[in-house]
Amino acid sequence: MQRSVFSCLVAALLTAAASAETYVVNPQGTGDFPTIQAALDSVVTGDVIELTNGVFRGDGNRDVSFRGKSVTVRSQSGDPEACMISCEASPTDRHRGFVFESQETRGAVLEDVTIRDGCEYWGGGIACEWSSPTIRGCVFRSNESPGSEGGGICILDEAAPLVEDCIFVENSAYHGGAVSSCWAYSGYAPDIVRCTFLFNTADEGGAVRY
Repeated sequence: MQRSVFSCLVAALLTAAASAETYVVNPQGTGDFPTIQAALDSVVTGDVIELTNGVFRGDGNRDVSFRGKSVTVRSQSGDPEACMISCEASPTDRHRGFVFESQETRGAVLEDVTIRDGCEYWGGGIACEWSSPTIRGCVFRSNESPGSEGGGICILDEAAPLVEDCIFVENSAYHGGAVSSCWAYSGYAPDIVRCTFLFNTADEGGAVRY
């Protein structure tokens, strides 16, 4: 009986792996989906969205939500400097790169992209609330959260993302120029691993504020 159950589990895992799909999105909108958000709205657990090199702009390529899905969004080349999300935001026209607010787990992965020129309260580049995604190998450049928290990333409430091998350059905020973990519930804290912080500014916590 145990061997039968084990065999069924292995078969289920192999079936799930075999059914996972990889889709391509490019800045011109001529890939498998016209925008990053359109891709995330359509894919299912285990799928991968690869972004080609170039600069992604405009609606559908900023303020992007994973919709609670355990999927991967990554640059196709693996070079974040060549694959950019340009939020093109300002204090009067606020946008960020991504928002995780639908109870995403570490299975929701954002990898090897640059997020730049975001401007938003509570996370100029990314906001994580009630969610704990994996953010890996990304570059956060020139994002801001004027008068608020987390120029690069803001982490709040029951959120505990893994942020690893990321680079934060010239981000700014009132608290936590690069990263702010605020209003965290007991037992919830981010894992920030092997990240680099350069020329980030804030009234309190130029790099990271807990």
